[in-house]
Amino acid sequence: MNISTTQRPSLCTLPVELIHYIFRYLDARTIVRSFRSVCKQFYTIVKAYDQFNLDFNASLKSDFLFLCNFISPENIQSLTLSDRDETPGQVEFFLSFTRIKHFTRLRYLTLFEIDDCHLNIILKDLSTLTLQSLCIHSERDYSRDNTSLNQLSSVISLPSLRNVSLNIPDLNLSELLWPLECKIQHLEIYCRTVDEYCNILNHVPNLRKFVVIELNQDSMDETVTQLSNLTPFRQLSYLAFKHCHIDIILLESLLLLVPSIERLQLIRSIDLHTFIAHLHQWVNFVETKLLSLTQFEFFLTDDQHDFNFMVDTESLIGPFRTSFWTEKKSWFAICDYIVSPRTVILYTPLIFDPEFEYVYESKEIRRSTSVPSINNPTKMDGVRKLRLDLTNVMALATSSQGGLPHNIRFPQLDQLTIRIGDEWPLGSLRFLSSLVDLSKLIKLSLQITNSILVLGSKSILTKSFHRLLKENYYIEDNDALPNQLTSYGVYNDMSNTSGENSNSLSNNNLMEKNKTDDHHSFGLFLFSIRFCFALINMLIIVLTLITGFLYGVDLLLNMSCELVHHNQTLLISLVTNNFVNQSATFDVNRTIFNIINDCNRNIPFSKILFENASTQLQNELSSAIKDINQNIFDQFLNFNNKINITSDLHLLMSIVSSSGLTKIVILLKSIDHDFEQIRQIFHRILKRNSTLLANFTSNVFNEFEEFTMKVIQSTIEKCP
Repeated sequence: MNISTTQRPSLCTLPVELIHYIFRYLDARTIVRSFRSVCKQFYTIVKAYDQFNLDFNASLKSDFLFLCNFISPENIQSLTLSDRDETPGQVEFFLSFTRIKHFTRLRYLTLFEIDDCHLNIILKDLSTLTLQSLCIHSERDYSRDNTSLNQLSSVISLPSLRNVSLNIPDLNLSELLWPLECKIQHLEIYCRTVDEYCNILNHVPNLRKFVVIELNQDSMDETVTQLSNLTPFRQLSYLAFKHCHIDIILLESLLLLVPSIERLQLIRSIDLHTFIAHLHQWVNFVETKLLSLTQFEFFLTDDQHDFNFMVDTESLIGPFRTSFWTEKKSWFAICDYIVSPRTVILYTPLIFDPEFEYVYESKEIRRSTSVPSINNPTKMDGVRKLRLDLTNVMALATSSQGGLPHNIRFPQLDQLTIRIGDEWPLGSLRFLSSLVDLSKLIKLSLQITNSILVLGSKSILTKSFHRLLKENYYIEDNDALPNQLTSYGVYNDMSNTSGENSNSLSNNNLMEKNKTDDHHSFGLFLFSIRFCFALINMLIIVLTLITGFLYGVDLLLNMSCELVHHNQTLLISLVTNNFVNQSATFDVNRTIFNIINDCNRNIPFSKILFENASTQLQNELSSAIKDINQNIFDQFLNFNNKINITSDLHLLMSIVSSSGLTKIVILLKSIDHDFEQIRQIFHRILKRNSTLLANFTSNVFNEFEEFTMKVIQSTIEKCP
């Protein structure tokens, strides 16, 4: 076969399904901005991808707008929204052009510091989705709004929901309603009392993993007695206590309720020295009560030490060198002692509290129950926050006993704080690159400890700081910061007797980048606002001109009316003498003056006309009333003659009497008596004629006249 005609394997020859599988290991920004732009084939492949994971927790506004506009909501399976200080107003802007209910394939939703109003909108939309995981991290207080708690109760009852993480310190669990058949398997929540702890185990029968945050110890005697009377919950296999305040006795009582757990974590939940003192008791408890436990991980700290005494790390790590820990269970422990600030950390290798700020010091003492690795420390994947004094650390690294780390020790770091003296240490850029994976950083801070450092030196340090970013992010001199790093800053940390004062030097590159992003993102929006504003101004000008014209016309008419009113005698005489023929029998001037005078005295012409014609109107009204009365009387006579119920009533009485119905006969006689009285009343009426009293017609006309005058009086208007 000819080599030139053989198709070489490449990414373009892979099946679409395999490329979509590769997309799972790439972030959405890389897929859409980089991979999609290679060729038309890749553009089509990206367009058909329906498993995007959008994480806007630490993203630029330009990326946020671009991804939201390009990716269809139905192609997103994971979404993270944040209203933290780094991304303010993101959730409100997101909800302004789309709703969560349109994300039909959404399975995983994470929210950071979301407002209660926006939370209600999102939770309401989740009722129509098949959500599998919901995580809410917020320091806000949702207990004041019952709507949020009601919506949250509805969401946790979704049959598809399996994973729930509610990192909300102010959440009131007593107002949260658990469904009868809760399907949740993984739960992380603030559970501050033992009652809440037991209540959750009782209402979530499918729970497999339970992370308890900030459980506080109540009255020991009552608590232990209550727990001993409860039936164990055997559905749980993974239990973790984070940032709790409990002792070894309460811990054992809580674990007796879940004897089938296979993995246990203690993250800053028990006092380090208390745990060491009761370690033998703990070993006996594990061997006799927790028979299924295969993984035990802990992270304990102590930073309250007497400065006059050194910490004996060997006495802390020694109890973990027994065969139970190293051979039977293979649970190894590490003890780190940081001299300044004095901190002791006792933990197992594969666990670290992500909220704990680790201080990397040159005078760091480490002890381990596994193979010692002082010169080549192990990776610390769990560390998310790191603080180091670069001047002191570099002094040790450049000495004969020091050296650069062979591997990156902190590969998953989010926040890095660097402290230096009066100058940037030589070789520190390479050292930091070998110690920390700088491409994962979200927040980077530089603290300057020399109080006499001038602003010019700060500028030099800032350039060195930015050079560090360029070398690790592969950016050019004119480029801005990468997507992951949302902020960095240089601070002057001036130490004195009263404390520490900070003086901030802003990051110009980041500000210019944000300005550029805002300009391109909202240019069209601002143009639309300006166009609308100009149109409104034109309308206001036109309305002002029209209003001014109408006001002038009204003013002219009022002045004309006033002129006519004050000179009415002269004008009327002039008009009648020149345009109206005078008659001997009709005085026009007098008639017009009488009308005007009546108007000035609020006596309209219609009132005078009514008074002159009242006699004739009264006669006509009396005649009409008499005619109507005569017709009514004739009809009454006609109907009275037609009514003859007496014969029928007598016939009915004879039939009933022959049948022997005595009670009915009595009733019929009573009816006959009533009809007899009616006949007598009709007879008295018929003796009279249809003539009405004179007072009757007079009263009717008076009422009519009074009503008419009121109507005329209410319609009187002033003379112009």
